[in-house]
Amino acid sequence: MHGFDTGRVPTAERARLVVDRLTESVRCRVSILGDLASVEARWSCCELSPGTEVGRYAGSAVRLTRRDADVQAWPADRLAFVVPGCAGSTLWQDGRLRRLDADALALVDVGAPYDYRGRPGVLSVVQLDLLTSGTTAQGARAAAPRLDRSSLYELARDHVRSLAASALPGMQLAALDDLGTATARLLSALLLSCGSAADAR
Repeated sequence: MHGFDTGRVPTAERARLVVDRLTESVRCRVSILGDLASVEARWSCCELSPGTEVGRYAGSAVRLTRRDADVQAWPADRLAFVVPGCAGSTLWQDGRLRRLDADALALVDVGAPYDYRGRPGVLSVVQLDLLTSGTTAQGARAAAPRLDRSSLYELARDHVRSLAASALPGMQLAALDDLGTATARLLSALLLSCGSAADAR
């Protein structure tokens, strides 16, 4: 488990802490949206099993961006299932701009360019390696606009949100591994139910 809490550092250092630590953790460009003088944020991230991680961000609005140059500099064959805690966030990928409702589940191909602009509040994230997800990047991106049509959508969304909010550090490693495996299977099933895994494996 790793992360940060801006409440533990001087106010003048908080924006830099958020940018540096999130950049390192989520492999993208990070910028603060809003007043730099009033930044507050907490981030925690935990590897559940090989290829499966969960994270929770709570605080000031941030922008997360990967450009073509970033994709080359920071290769990342990963998918991120994200649930913003409040309405008004936006996600751009594959030439589409989506406005995200509060507690909507969205899928981001971390290995391709994207732009996420969040609102102040909570962001829950589960990241899967592509190999763990059971599909390809192309298949996952094809499924992204159809997630909410799946009968597994609400189950997967609620799982991502609940998992990110859980107190995981006290769990034994074997339990974390089983939880990670179950999470990967659920999210893989969600993609399969959207018709995205026809070209898997």
